[in-house]
Amino acid sequence: MENKVNFKNETMDDIVFDNRNKEYGAFAIRKAYAKNLLTAIGIAVLVFSFSMYTPAIAKKLGLFKDKAAEKLDTTSVVLEDIKSIKPDEPPPPPPPEVKIEAPTIKFLEIQAVKKEEADTDPPPTKEELEKPAVIDDKTKDGDLNAPPPITPTGGTAPPVIMDEGAVEQAPKSTVDFQEYINNNADQGLITEDINGETQITFVVKADGSIDQSSIRVSKSSGHKDLDNDALKLARKMPRYTPGKNNGKAVDVRCKVKINYTVPEE
Repeated sequence: MENKVNFKNETMDDIVFDNRNKEYGAFAIRKAYAKNLLTAIGIAVLVFSFSMYTPAIAKKLGLFKDKAAEKLDTTSVVLEDIKSIKPDEPPPPPPPEVKIEAPTIKFLEIQAVKKEEADTDPPPTKEELEKPAVIDDKTKDGDLNAPPPITPTGGTAPPVIMDEGAVEQAPKSTVDFQEYINNNADQGLITEDINGETQITFVVKADGSIDQSSIRVSKSSGHKDLDNDALKLARKMPRYTPGKNNGKAVDVRCKVKINYTVPEE
């Protein structure tokens, strides 16, 4: 009959090592494991606490000084009182608005036309394109009555201005030019120190009038007052007989010289 063992009050180690040699080292180690674990935890807590509080204790005892604190230099700064903005003062005016105008581009309007009114010229054939170009070196007269050419912007090209010596018939004043100068020049400006000759250029239009915007001093007399007086005379000059080229009136650039000299006694 088998012996019944009462394991009610036995530990797991006793049950495992039942009927075995308990003098074996493993049984003794397992029995002492809980005690050794508590001992190790206690030692670890003591070592950790000692390492954490040792610097503070040593500092209180004056065993070492904080070198970083000694190097720290503090400077006191006194801030001035900031004047508050008076509520009654109006805010500063905003900066002026800058208007940026984009350049405008004029486009030609494309209009639809009937097929019958459209250009129906057939495109050139391959043989026509391969033919060498024929350059005509003969001089041909243009149509003097033709309208002025159309510019890419849709307006007419400005008239061609010719020099006085390049036309068949130069413009001619309708009055005696020298008499006009003598009667209208400011003689009071002329002295022994202020005298000279001013050269004026201007454009006589095809209708005989003088283009006021073209009047220039092309050669100064050396005295500003004399040059200004010459410009006034040119602006008030009577109408000219227009210059002609190939029998047609054209715009011509002319030059006149106005002498400011001391009259001989």
